[in-house]
Amino acid sequence: MTSEKKTPSPSAVTCRQRGEDVSTRIEGAAPPVILITAKAALAAGTACLCLTVTQESGNLWRYNLSEPKNSRLAYGKIIVPGHMAALRRAAEICADGYQPGSIEPGLLDAFAQDSP
Repeated sequence: MTSEKKTPSPSAVTCRQRGEDVSTRIEGAAPPVILITAKAALAAGTACLCLTVTQESGNLWRYNLSEPKNSRLAYGKIIVPGHMAALRRAAEICADGYQPGSIEPGLLDAFAQDSP
């Protein structure tokens, strides 16, 4: 079984020249793809967390909680409108995974309770 890579013909791709925009446009591509990613860095004492949400479609968001030595402490999907609501909801969910009284759930709870 052989696999062939398909690339657009040279006439379909407009590449940047030195000093031009850094985007590459493919003529005829529709609809445009817009990727939204939001990150919150939370730190206190020895705790340092990074909460990331990425919009998959509409109000569907994928979240990931990480720390410097562990890139995937918690992850999942949620349905909420907007990136800030997604970050806050993900923080609520992730806070539930920690033992009460430790620094991490306090950071996540404080972020989740922060009003818009």
